[in-house]
Amino acid sequence: MRAIPILIFLFILIGCKNEKKKVTLNQLITHYNKIEVPQSYSIDFTNTRFVPYQVYDYKNVDGLTANHIIEIDGKRKQAYNKRLTNVAGGFEFESITAVKDTTAIDYSLNKIWDGNFITSLDAKEEYNYLQKTGQRKLSVFEAKKLLETPKDSLIYVFDSKTLDAIITKNGKKDTLVYTFSTQPIQLKEIKNSAESRIFKNFKTYKGFSYASEYSYVKNKDTTTTPLKVKINSFKEIDKIDANKFSTPKGYTFEKPIVNKDKLSKIGKNTYIIRDFKRGRNVLFVVKNNVITVIGAPVSNTYSKEVIETIEKKFPKGKIKFVYVTHMHNDHIAGLQEYANKNATIIADAFTIEGIKDFDQFKETSNQFKFKTIKDREIFNGIQFHYPKNRHCKMQGFAYIIKDQLVYQGDFMQVSSNLTVPSILPEATKHFIERIYEDKLAVKTVIGQHQAGNEIPMTFLNKYYKKHQ
Repeated sequence: MRAIPILIFLFILIGCKNEKKKVTLNQLITHYNKIEVPQSYSIDFTNTRFVPYQVYDYKNVDGLTANHIIEIDGKRKQAYNKRLTNVAGGFEFESITAVKDTTAIDYSLNKIWDGNFITSLDAKEEYNYLQKTGQRKLSVFEAKKLLETPKDSLIYVFDSKTLDAIITKNGKKDTLVYTFSTQPIQLKEIKNSAESRIFKNFKTYKGFSYASEYSYVKNKDTTTTPLKVKINSFKEIDKIDANKFSTPKGYTFEKPIVNKDKLSKIGKNTYIIRDFKRGRNVLFVVKNNVITVIGAPVSNTYSKEVIETIEKKFPKGKIKFVYVTHMHNDHIAGLQEYANKNATIIADAFTIEGIKDFDQFKETSNQFKFKTIKDREIFNGIQFHYPKNRHCKMQGFAYIIKDQLVYQGDFMQVSSNLTVPSILPEATKHFIERIYEDKLAVKTVIGQHQAGNEIPMTFLNKYYKKHQ
């Protein structure tokens, strides 16, 4: 009989221990109120995105990385951001943003895309954006922000089994659920209706801890991780080096002069449609009222506008063909409108496969008409080339023979003011070398990106020669 009182005693003892482990909402608030995160700091982090239709092979998704070093001077309201974005094919977009007093500037270090042009930004908006970006990378900032919310708008639950504290916050657009471990106290997850942000690998700095890594996971598809973030370093700073606010030598605020006409004739039978809002170019070739469109970027809305422009110019013409250079989503997203017009899509076999597998077209692609094109094949006066490159498994360009024009998607990204970049990406190198190898009589290269960006072959020669 003496065993019964002992069991009761043990049960009470265990219950008391569990009660002691319980953490209340007030305790969480007190814990984070005591944490003082530096006003002025430097944070170095790397984002890795996994986007199937922006990589070399959509079936084998590599991550696209972007490294940021953000410095915030909270006392002086100054900010600095150095970022390096790596894109398949050897493209490195290295840029600087600097905010001081009422001035904010942005420019490219290696002169890919923007050349030597400096963009002026709104200083207040840019400072707030960079400050918010830096803070959101740290789990401790997210926790402090949540616990500054009035308590009556939060729903608090303590899980005695996992010892997790769960806080639900109902927003205007969505409900957010925050999960904290309490032994020790750390924010481990933020979840909404679409995805979860999971924090891990905590580090300690000056008395507080933060997750050095986190990832986003889709709730309905836990195998998909669209974004991973790694915090490489975080430290307090006194101020930002004054040299980082200097305007670089050889750069200009003067915008390059480009052709602002929406529609222009640029060859015997070739026309260009420029869209400065979306920063895109589309070509079309007219031959005996048969129209071949080259490029179907961005969206069906944009394609509809392009089609209306063409039909207004050539009311008796018929759009029978549309060519896409490769299967990246921003280059194929406008194809549905052409399919609705019963146009045949011209592309290589890999791109056609990617179009059929693209989520946007899965229910309609069985109605699409395709013409499979091979490297160096000529069709309707256009020769299609597929040089080797690491940007996309199959990426082509269209060579309009009689007009000596080339239309390319992502082989080359240079500025409209024809500044020679300090690097020559692998994809660009192979693109230029194909023109040389096949002795193509090219006068002008039109890029799908950057409206009005029409590059003379003399510039390509200069660009290539500089990097040999």
